[in-house]
Amino acid sequence: MNFLQALAHPDDLVALVRFRFLGGAESVTPRVNLSTLDEPLRVCYQLLKRTSRSFSVVIQALDEELRDSVCLFYLVLRALDTVEDDMTISLSEKVPLLKKFHEYLEDPSWSYSKSTCKDGIVLEKFPIVSSEYRRLKPAFREVIKDITARMAAGFCIYLQKEVNTVADWDEVCGLRWHVKM
Repeated sequence: MNFLQALAHPDDLVALVRFRFLGGAESVTPRVNLSTLDEPLRVCYQLLKRTSRSFSVVIQALDEELRDSVCLFYLVLRALDTVEDDMTISLSEKVPLLKKFHEYLEDPSWSYSKSTCKDGIVLEKFPIVSSEYRRLKPAFREVIKDITARMAAGFCIYLQKEVNTVADWDEVCGLRWHVKM
């Protein structure tokens, strides 16, 4: 947005000036004060910052109830995607892991320490993520669990099938887009 366009939107102009002269994204986007969180939720936000690249900033700008739910949703899907992406996990191990992944949300002790992917830390610390997941309202848990199961099922299909058509690519890209949300 250039300066003249911003004049037509005073709120945007204030944010633009703050962004330009007072410290970039940190100055216009609210952040979670980690010191006010319980230790498990603090770990989740640290994992979010470590693994999410740009989504961390956006998620932290949400209101509290939605923010925590989206943070945990992101981490669950990041863990799922890490299993799918890890080329060192054999298909004979990966497919059952993916098929049961939504069930691991209810297992307080499940973790996976054999991932060589850079985001494997989320799998190692999954008991913390899943404990916070289990503290969410049932409606949030239901959505996260359902989408996790559906995405894992789709991943399993395309791990065992060649992508040959545009329709195949659309489906694969649709699955990937949901993970990156």
